[in-house]
Amino acid sequence: MNLILNFTLITMLFPWLSFGLLDLDTQPWFIITGTCFFFLNIRRKVHYSVWFSLILLVCVFFISIIYGKLDFLVVRAFFSYYAFFIVLFSFYVIRRYYRFPAKTVIISNFVWIIAGLLQTIIDRHALSFLVTVRTTDDRGVTGLAPEPTFYGLFLFFLSWLIYIERRELSNIIVVSLLSLNVFFIFFVAKSSMVMLFFLISFLLFLAFNLFSLKKIMIALGTIAFIAVLSIPASDLLKNSRPYELAVLIKDVPLDIIKQDASINERSSHIYFSVKQFFLDLGMPHGFHSFSNVLVEGRSNISGFFWWGGYGNKIMSGLGSIFFELGWFSIFFILSVSFLMYSQASHKESLYFLILILGLFLSAIPVSFTLLPMIVVSTFFYFENRSKGENSRCYRKHR
Repeated sequence: MNLILNFTLITMLFPWLSFGLLDLDTQPWFIITGTCFFFLNIRRKVHYSVWFSLILLVCVFFISIIYGKLDFLVVRAFFSYYAFFIVLFSFYVIRRYYRFPAKTVIISNFVWIIAGLLQTIIDRHALSFLVTVRTTDDRGVTGLAPEPTFYGLFLFFLSWLIYIERRELSNIIVVSLLSLNVFFIFFVAKSSMVMLFFLISFLLFLAFNLFSLKKIMIALGTIAFIAVLSIPASDLLKNSRPYELAVLIKDVPLDIIKQDASINERSSHIYFSVKQFFLDLGMPHGFHSFSNVLVEGRSNISGFFWWGGYGNKIMSGLGSIFFELGWFSIFFILSVSFLMYSQASHKESLYFLILILGLFLSAIPVSFTLLPMIVVSTFFYFENRSKGENSRCYRKHR
């Protein structure tokens, strides 16, 4: 069982490794190993919210029947939602009936760091035999992901996972990994989208702690400390995409969505998918109509959203769930919310919940493995804290 468990974890922590076998971004290996792990542990008791995510598969099948189409787009959607469920189930079982796999996560994190380091020192395409590589000279390296954005994205959410599970790790390991990950996100992956994630996380943190001067001062002090330490490495960002975007924001801060092609396309997918969900009062649109929405939407918005193709693949995780599943997306929201929200830690759990759903509006695919892993870890983080507080109260009143 330990062999299968660790193999399942490894495939979840390296979801883009293709070894040149399949011409896909997200590889199916973690789905295969996760399915084996699922059937070996199918009798294990899991939180009812985990099964809510399984209902999404029924919804995909139901919607495809209504619209009378069964093709590659439907199959891709089915496996995307199945991937979310299988990772959610597998990692819940691991955390409930085993222990947090600290060694596997630590080693995996260092492998991701070493991969980026090798690409920086040797060549951007040095690991192309392991993973598809798409980058340019003005962007960062990709690590073991297909693009710099996904490299930064993975390090960001891996840091989130490590922070939540910090009680299972030594302080020096936590500080070292978080510091390395932040450095590589900014100066090696050079991902502007993930830099925006940090800004959103920080602003939301301030909003949740407006009346806590101590927390605000700690947050501001941490940002200032990181900024000072980053000054010697600032030359690494010159002539990079994040640097160009920073200059653009400085000149026309409210016009960056219109000026930058990549941001323009991704923003249009978020806007049109969510807008259409509300305009049609939550009616499911299936998996073949988003291209029509893009064509009509871009023609009616006076050229503001001008860049990108007209495919049916939606570059927004939460936007795709809202648009494709409509009312049935409630099962996804309930699954995530019931696991992440804790009444005993109302403010902190609500912060995590709003943050993860907000970030999931970006171009994060539904099949992204770290998302359900963080949901599960957050659940056990607050559960263990609640048990600790109840235990202290019991000893106090004895």
